[in-house]
Amino acid sequence: MITSSSRNLFLSSVAAIILLPGTTLAADLPWIPESPQPQAPLSSSFSIEVFTGYLTGTIEQSAYNCCGEKFAHTKWKIDNAGIVGATLAYRWDWLDLRLSGWTVGWSGNSSDSFTDAIICDLGCRTRVKWRNDEAKLPAMYQIDASIGIRIYQDASFVLTGLAGYRHLRVGLKDRGGHALPNDVLGDLSDLPLSSAYDQWWHTPYVGIGAQHDGAGYSLMAEVIGSPIVFANDRARMISIEADQSFIYYSNYVSEADYNTWMIGATVGGEVRLTEAFALTGKAQYQYYEAKKDKATVKGACCGMIPASQSGDLSAFTLTVGLKASF
Repeated sequence: MITSSSRNLFLSSVAAIILLPGTTLAADLPWIPESPQPQAPLSSSFSIEVFTGYLTGTIEQSAYNCCGEKFAHTKWKIDNAGIVGATLAYRWDWLDLRLSGWTVGWSGNSSDSFTDAIICDLGCRTRVKWRNDEAKLPAMYQIDASIGIRIYQDASFVLTGLAGYRHLRVGLKDRGGHALPNDVLGDLSDLPLSSAYDQWWHTPYVGIGAQHDGAGYSLMAEVIGSPIVFANDRARMISIEADQSFIYYSNYVSEADYNTWMIGATVGGEVRLTEAFALTGKAQYQYYEAKKDKATVKGACCGMIPASQSGDLSAFTLTVGLKASF
């Protein structure tokens, strides 16, 4: 016979099993599921960096007429130029997104330019050379967007595969240069000579990056490259008053021989000041080369003729900045 006290003890035991499924007894019963364990959220972070630094480099351009004769060659040396820029970065678990850009903040002089060109003078076709030690760099900027996928990671080292797009724009002006003595025309020091040259480089690239995290600091290195660079340029050279200026345009598209290509490298590091702020420093080098037989020359000497063009650009930047992480 079940007494009242026995019945109350039985009902209390059943209620404890139902209301307390996390107990050891409940865990042993197959019809009562275990409580789900909380999962750690995916890590993510956002950072913004502002930086300034120094730019140096060289730009070289040659043009050939339909007979293969080099009728123009210009070399510019970029020096004494400062840049300012910013980088936005977002990290979500194994994925890194980055948008970075810089522009010339002050250029002073782009240092030295040297031009060797065939001009027309009163029906005479001759070669003139001129140089300018105070050529200007009025426009130069870079925009870079990339995505990184972490392919290896441990406590202090990360290896990342990179893919991105880089746009580089260069504008140069040479005014007030002086011509070197010429065998045909004699002393040309009083001739008003000037030239301008613009380049646009569009580069989809792939690469690899590595990062080491230490106690209060981190080091990084990246190498990128591309056999496919889309580029175009515009040159304008005004020789002497008796000659009309000529302008030529060209476009480069990489073919099977990969005449149009790019390579770049970046090394850098940061020192953490607080949990949120760090000092940064980076050195970046990039080199572009293009050669493609697709150009048009307009001028009083030749009319409009097909031509070939070659050009290259190398640039080195050294920057320091302040980075904030959230």
